[in-house]
Amino acid sequence: MSFAQFVTFDFVEGNYTLKFTQRSQNKLIDTSFSCSNEINSIIFPNFTAMDFNIFFTICYFVSKHIKENGGIKTIKRNKIDVDIKDEYTHDFIEVSYSDLKIFLPQIKNKKRFYKQIYEFSNYKLSNLVLNHIKYKDIKEFNDEGKGEIKIFQFFDVIIVDNFKEILKLKINPYAYFILSKFNNFMSFDMNEFCSFENKYTKTLFRLLKQYENGVSETGADNLNKKSIYMNKDEFQKFIDNSNNYNYNVYDLEKKTIKPSIKELNLGSYSFKNVDYERIYADNKNTKMRKVKGFRFIFEKRND
Repeated sequence: MSFAQFVTFDFVEGNYTLKFTQRSQNKLIDTSFSCSNEINSIIFPNFTAMDFNIFFTICYFVSKHIKENGGIKTIKRNKIDVDIKDEYTHDFIEVSYSDLKIFLPQIKNKKRFYKQIYEFSNYKLSNLVLNHIKYKDIKEFNDEGKGEIKIFQFFDVIIVDNFKEILKLKINPYAYFILSKFNNFMSFDMNEFCSFENKYTKTLFRLLKQYENGVSETGADNLNKKSIYMNKDEFQKFIDNSNNYNYNVYDLEKKTIKPSIKELNLGSYSFKNVDYERIYADNKNTKMRKVKGFRFIFEKRND
């Protein structure tokens, strides 16, 4: 399948920005990807920007496969158990390298691409797990600390075939649930997601997408204006910065928050006027106030 890139110009906050829209030479392809909001509960250990691109491209084609072939039969939403069609427990899903490259036009060296896919599958995908904690009884947990932890790998089996230039995957049933848009879900354009160069921008973008259809700010004149609050530790964990808890607030802002917001404001065609503010812990001594979290403010684009 071959694709052409069409270039458009947008004027965003005093700057012209280029947008690249990928289209099939035969027809316009649907580049939107939808999945459960629970995908944002996954921690992606040491993922690079390219790792995110490859992972979500794989998810895009797995989701497409599910839509075209049926997929999940029954979902017990309040339990970890997910029933799927029997054939899905045996069949592999195949993603060709040519499909992987659809959203990765910058990859031109085939040997280097083979190596990237191998290392990504071997060192990143193989360590990607879904953690789910289920308490049988909240009182029992509070009193005795009892609970149940189930850990699943996102992909049960990964086969990297450089000879046939395909990835063969078996997906965990719970991963099938995440990649099927039931109840609460987010949707974003793969071209837009892959266009961001900073891995933290991609992560913040997913967070905004999760809440873009939420309730507008109280008293806001603009119904498209939203806000999200996350405490500092929760935010560091979300962006996979948990190994750097020695970061002070200034480092966290300088190295993650500010560059991400800048790239979103310049390059996103989903959001505008993205900003943030510190939220301080209650303390009568204003000079010793501790930052307990951040509020992210953004507007949806309707143009």
